[in-house]
Parts: sequence; C-alpha cells; structure tokens
Amino acid sequence: MGVIVKTMCFPSVLSVDTPRTSAICIFRQVSKNNSRPVAGWGKIGRKTHRRHPMKPHHTLPLATLLLLAACLPGEEESKVTRFSIAGATESCQGVGPMRCLVVNGELFYGEIEGYSHVEGTAAEICVEEVKREEPVPADAASITYRRVPCS
Repeated sequence: MGVIVKTMCFPSVLSVDTPRTSAICIFRQVSKNNSRPVAGWGKIGRKTHRRHPMKPHHTLPLATLLLLAACLPGEEESKVTRFSIAGATESCQGVGPMRCLVVNGELFYGEIEGYSHVEGTAAEICVEEVKREEPVPADAASITYRRVPCS
C-alpha cells in the first residue's frame, strides 16, 4: 500500500509594518486510493517569504521621454539641391550606351521627375533628393530626384 502526502499552506501576515508574509503549512498522509488517512494532520512549520517593498516607479517619466524622442525631427529623408544643367547631353555608359545630362559639371545618370530636357538649352532648377525605402533593387538608384520650385 502506497502513501501519498498532501500538503496545504495557509497564508498569514506577520504584521502590517513588515513587508513579509508567511504561510503555515500542514501535511496529511493518505493511502493511495485516498480512502482513509494514514496519519493525522501534522504541522510542517512556518514558511516565510519576503515581499518586495514598494519601489519607486519610473515608468511615467520614461514613457514621456520616449514619446518626446519619437516626436523630435530625425534625419531628413529629403533635401533640396540646385542643379545647373548644361545645354548639351553627353554620351555615357550605364547598363548600356546612353545620353546623360551634365549637372554641375558632372555626368548625371538618373532621371529627374517633372523635368524634360530640351537639347541645346541650359537650365537652372531645384531638385528634391528623396532616399528610397529599403529594399532598393540592385540595378536602381538609392535616391530619386523630383523637380520642385526654387525658393
């Protein structure tokens, strides 16, 4: 015949001033088929558990700080640049042979949204450079250019 030990603990507060709780635990041995007790209730003793005293919470100031940090202006995603475009295009090599604009004295391989070049006519325009969101295809530029009014 096997014996099973049943344990029951009852919480009790030591005093109002201390941050401790305790439990009075008792046990009872019962036969395996749980029909009759083998022995009466016995006292194991008092188990004491330390409660955490109230700690100051810094949650509200931290949440406020994070909220304010999220509202601060970060790195600008776009910037406006003045382009001096030469009147004549030049041949250049991209994926294949093509004609490129000469912008600020250098070959410009990209396209400018809202601008259509007239061969032989120089232009001075303002362009907004916008970084493309990830992922950028390997054969595409990481910046798109859009004509905007100069201020």
